[in-house]
Amino acid sequence: MTQFYDPFTDFNRNLAKPLAQFNALATRATETLTKQNINTANELLNLNVKHVQSLANVRKLEDMISLQTTYLNEASNKCVSYVNDLFDSALKMSADWSKMFEEGVKTASEETARVVKSKV
Repeated sequence: MTQFYDPFTDFNRNLAKPLAQFNALATRATETLTKQNINTANELLNLNVKHVQSLANVRKLEDMISLQTTYLNEASNKCVSYVNDLFDSALKMSADWSKMFEEGVKTASEETARVVKSKV
């Protein structure tokens, strides 16, 4: 009697592998994005600290405006770089997700066909 259920057990076992791969891919994506966010936050924090320290030495309005302009340029460049890095990561992750999805669909189709054949 248990032989009847064997194909279903194998089916579930074989489908567990794509789910484990999905979890690994999701974990990698989360780690990558978290590292990018932490690095950017640290860079901007350091830039802000440097800027505030520089403000202590300002004596003239022109120097303050120049300092603010420099700070805004640096902060803007870091933000643009951050967005570019996010897009690059998203494109890579999208390609990885697509590949994994295609492989998962193929595995599910093959397993379904195998189980159906064994029951016919």
